[in-house]
Amino acid sequence: MVVSQHNSEKILDNAAESYSPDKEKEVVRRLPSKLQSVRKAAQNSGLLTNLFRNITTLYAMLTEKDYALSLKSKAMIVAALAYFILPTDLTPDFIPFVGYIDDGIVITALMKRVKSEIDRFLQWKADI
Repeated sequence: MVVSQHNSEKILDNAAESYSPDKEKEVVRRLPSKLQSVRKAAQNSGLLTNLFRNITTLYAMLTEKDYALSLKSKAMIVAALAYFILPTDLTPDFIPFVGYIDDGIVITALMKRVKSEIDRFLQWKADI
């Protein structure tokens, strides 16, 4: 079963309630190793390359100490990245390509939700 657009919106809507600094630290700690596995899979798939690029941008936004990220955006980013890290989400990631479909839906929904924040971050990075 793949997560729906509606379910991914619920994940993001509930993000503020589930946010904690400890959860953020756990995501920041675990994400690099998960990204390594996606990087390997992305070599053969344009869709995974885009997912990898989006997650890398979100990770940079979360970890950049000098960037002022709104708490709401931070909470949604942490929730979406926590979902991505889960090895046993709705479609297990060990299933080639298909395992990342639900992750892609959640990340895509997040990218739409925080588009203005992403644009602001990319502009900030370009200006420094």
